[in-house]
Amino acid sequence: MRISEQKLSETAWYLRPFFWNQRRKYGQVLKPALLWARVPKLFMTIAILYGVLDRKSSPVDPVLRSLENSQLLESQVEPSTTGPPRRYYEITDRGRETLLEWIEIWGKIRDFVEVSLEGVGND
Repeated sequence: MRISEQKLSETAWYLRPFFWNQRRKYGQVLKPALLWARVPKLFMTIAILYGVLDRKSSPVDPVLRSLENSQLLESQVEPSTTGPPRRYYEITDRGRETLLEWIEIWGKIRDFVEVSLEGVGND
């Protein structure tokens, strides 16, 4: 038994942005997506779940890359038996020094705020 793909014009309206993104990213709409589009609610559920789990879209990654580019962190990729390779980060000596500076600066800011707020609200 062969399942035919659904025509793009026949797909649910709320799936079309997903297909637009596929065309932009891959140059075409992928056939498995058109097959999944036959069950639109299940398709959206899987697409959203994948988007949440997709590590490339993590908001933490750009911060870690920035710290690595500043030589405050080092990273290495190691294979994983339960999924894709994992990237592990380790703080560098320069990163430790910078962290100690940030802690000292934060203490000064905290002290300034506490002194500034003394007596406020006691009227």
